[in-house]
Amino acid sequence: MEWIDAFLTDCTLCLRFNNKVGPLQTQPTGTPQGSPLSPIISALYTAPLLLLSKHWQDVVLSLYVDDGLIFASGPSWTHVQRTLQDYYATTYHWLSQAGLSLKSSKTELIFFRRSHDKSASPTRLFLPDHSIHSYVSITPSPIVRYLGFYIQHKLDWKHHVQVMANWTRASLRAIKVLGNSIRGLNMANWRLLYHTIVLPTLTYSSQLWWASPKKKTLIAILRTAQNVGLCLITGAFHTSPVEPLGVLAHVLPIHVHLEKLASNSALRLLRLLPWALPLQLLGPPWHDPSPNDFRPPVPIQCTCRSVNQSALNCLAAQLNLALPRFDPHLITPWEVFPWASRVSIMSSTSAGNQRHWTSDLLATYNEGCAAITLMAAHVSTD
Repeated sequence: MEWIDAFLTDCTLCLRFNNKVGPLQTQPTGTPQGSPLSPIISALYTAPLLLLSKHWQDVVLSLYVDDGLIFASGPSWTHVQRTLQDYYATTYHWLSQAGLSLKSSKTELIFFRRSHDKSASPTRLFLPDHSIHSYVSITPSPIVRYLGFYIQHKLDWKHHVQVMANWTRASLRAIKVLGNSIRGLNMANWRLLYHTIVLPTLTYSSQLWWASPKKKTLIAILRTAQNVGLCLITGAFHTSPVEPLGVLAHVLPIHVHLEKLASNSALRLLRLLPWALPLQLLGPPWHDPSPNDFRPPVPIQCTCRSVNQSALNCLAAQLNLALPRFDPHLITPWEVFPWASRVSIMSSTSAGNQRHWTSDLLATYNEGCAAITLMAAHVSTD
């Protein structure tokens, strides 16, 4: 706590424009923007609210820094409305007591329903706003943005993919000022820009829709944007065949790259801690239920004839459960590992040789799945 207090006190900042730097100013509130510690400190500060939400009924609360999500489910729209209003008020009160606030102007609402449900969803939701001592009316939207994901009320990801493709084309048009086929950046630098700026935008959150039944249509949208980038890298005409350009630029086809991202995301499940939330959502055999687990966001419908698998389930289906699990915290920072019982040091061959490398020590520590190779050299001096 003392370390965090020292990190958050006596903060200063200055403004810089071109080559001019303004004077230092004190910043008594807030956390440093861009610091990797800011999300961790924010999670620690709001952890009591998350623990409180574990006892809520038919509601799941999710927080990420300054973005929050309240997901409610129920047998009727009236039940969902009442649940959202009650627990929104509870969240509003807790944040106010903690010195934080909610902005009703940035609050969005979206309703989901099953395809066979013909009942009309509510047209508005009234939420309390203690800053004006009244209620605000929130109109549901067919598409909301959360953490950069454009979520549609029918879970159709076409709009999200189109937005990512449009952003990619905008980025490609912007970086054209850096050169052309005659002068400017060479092909290697164009390819570097493509992999650092264009490709992450193009494939952002592809794991969400990777298992969608409309995957071919979504990939076709991304492939069109990728073709523009290949023409920019190679300096070819827009009418040039795409496959040779990908080979020439050493760029994977977009569908192969998406498969690679999905496989890498699936392999990360093997490195999660046993109590991680993704493993809790997967359930057995990935995770053994315990009383301290968070409840799933949607109650399990045992009477439903066919339940569509989530994106997380589709990723987990790629893995063989017989694969070994990796513990990312095999040696915690506050533990002292007993190296003496596992490593033997060879004695130097001659004590009379000055600055002479006598031997290299190769010691391998193998603990099931983890292997660490240590190399040491001995110097013999007078």
